[in-house]
Amino acid sequence: MNVTLEVPYEANDLQDKRREDLVTMVQRQQDRWPFKEGRRGFTSKTNMVQMRAVLLNPACGFTKQAPAGSFLQFLRSTLGGTLNIHFLHSFHSTASRIVLFVAL
Repeated sequence: MNVTLEVPYEANDLQDKRREDLVTMVQRQQDRWPFKEGRRGFTSKTNMVQMRAVLLNPACGFTKQAPAGSFLQFLRSTLGGTLNIHFLHSFHSTASRIVLFVAL
């Protein structure tokens, strides 16, 4: 089963990142970059302060892939400590990939 849990970036995720790293993070979900009418969106001139601010802004919706065990932890906490594997197997048979977006 290929399940991906996406969670919002946190400030410590962006700490000590080079400009190239931030650009990669933005380009992964470039369609979420805020576009203001009359202004260009994300460009090579966008500075690191702007990139960090947008990546951390929950309204923009930028996310990172959560660690592998996070999905099961999320399900256990959501289902009150019980995990119905049969449900997951049945659900998986209808989709090859499941992506969840979670606002923390």
